[in-house]
Amino acid sequence: MRLSLCLCYPKIALFEPCPIVYTPMGCIHRFQMFTPYENNAIVTRLERQQRPIHVTTEEHGPPAVTVPGFVVPGANNTGPIADPGSRCPLSEWRTMTLSSDMPIEEATLSANEHWLVMSGTVVLEIDAWEIELTPHEIALLRAGTRRRLSSGAGARVLVARER
Repeated sequence: MRLSLCLCYPKIALFEPCPIVYTPMGCIHRFQMFTPYENNAIVTRLERQQRPIHVTTEEHGPPAVTVPGFVVPGANNTGPIADPGSRCPLSEWRTMTLSSDMPIEEATLSANEHWLVMSGTVVLEIDAWEIELTPHEIALLRAGTRRRLSSGAGARVLVARER
């Protein structure tokens, strides 16, 4: 098991692989990795546009607090975020393993979805259009899209679903 440390002031959390760490504007944080790790991150829009994208308290002074951040440990990151709060733009952010014996995942999207293929291949079908996604390829799907997702040989993917 790989352990890392996240400091999301004033809380400290040790976590295993595949957590969610949400650090909204005003949440002082630091990541200390003790072992090699795989990192996937998303940066959302700046809310008040008063500071550069990432600031330090030493250079820019204390931040204006918005809402508290949170950590969902990897062992608990198996579906939608239980309580994302009022400001987190995502309902889900997790890695999934798609296997060849899994049923095809078919849905009409109620919110935007983002898929990143980390290993293997994924077949994405939208209407009559079909594409094979390979490692490091990303599919950004709009709400209202009808999609089918499968993997003939298995794949490891990162899925992010907006609220």
